[in-house]
Amino acid sequence: MFCFRLMINRVSKYWLPEIVQKHISKGYALYKTIWPTTVTTTNGNSRNSNSLNFDQSGDAPIYQQKSVQLGDTNELILAIEDPSRLKILRNLAVKNHLVENVDFICGVLKFKEEAETLIMDSSSVASDEMKTQAMAMWYQYLQINSPDEVNVSSTAREMLKSQLDQWAPNAKVISKLVARKCLETDGDHRTAIFEVAFREILTMLYQNLWTKFRVEEAQALTLEDEDNDGVMFVFKKEKRQKSVDCKDRKVVQDRKDSEKESRSTVLQPISEINSGKDDGSYTPL
Repeated sequence: MFCFRLMINRVSKYWLPEIVQKHISKGYALYKTIWPTTVTTTNGNSRNSNSLNFDQSGDAPIYQQKSVQLGDTNELILAIEDPSRLKILRNLAVKNHLVENVDFICGVLKFKEEAETLIMDSSSVASDEMKTQAMAMWYQYLQINSPDEVNVSSTAREMLKSQLDQWAPNAKVISKLVARKCLETDGDHRTAIFEVAFREILTMLYQNLWTKFRVEEAQALTLEDEDNDGVMFVFKKEKRQKSVDCKDRKVVQDRKDSEKESRSTVLQPISEINSGKDDGSYTPL
């Protein structure tokens, strides 16, 4: 396959006359002009691909001058969800007069999270209501001597009574993950109400602040490492000083102990002499 492509390239480059190559190029350019490539937008309308290229003049907003991928904006969202990184980003936004846009993004993310919490917490209210209805069914049909008692075995009756007793009040039926999936499949798209503005502002912030933010973050990490190195140096210096002090105290104590032992050794014969006078074991010259 490689050899075939190489042969085609060489044939078109060296064997075709130059005038033929020019005619082919002009024909292709005319084809592109008459039948432009069309693409389908998110709303289902077909548009000329050239119309999707935003104006590159200086009057165009910065966020329209370059296409931003979804992964790029997701990186910015991850930075906003990290409190330490958000602090750096917000300070940078204040300097560039874009802080209200960062606050809007934070507000939308908080709105989505609180919506999931509300769905999850509201399931506990539903759980209590369900238990009330279940107890009504128990007293109506299953309890002994109930008004409309049904014919069930004692084993089934005891099992049902045990499950009703274990039904905890204010218990959440769904988790936060399930609540998120419920909101994602919501036909009215309630949590996506701000999605259009959210994506536009997120794109604008990425174009205006992301590169500057990475520089600020790198500088902050460098300063933090230097501070940690300084603290570690002071800690090691203090630890080394304490070690030297301990060694000095040990040397002094050993010296005192040795002097005490030598003093006791010198005084020992005198005590023996004094004790020898009493028992007559010593005879002076």
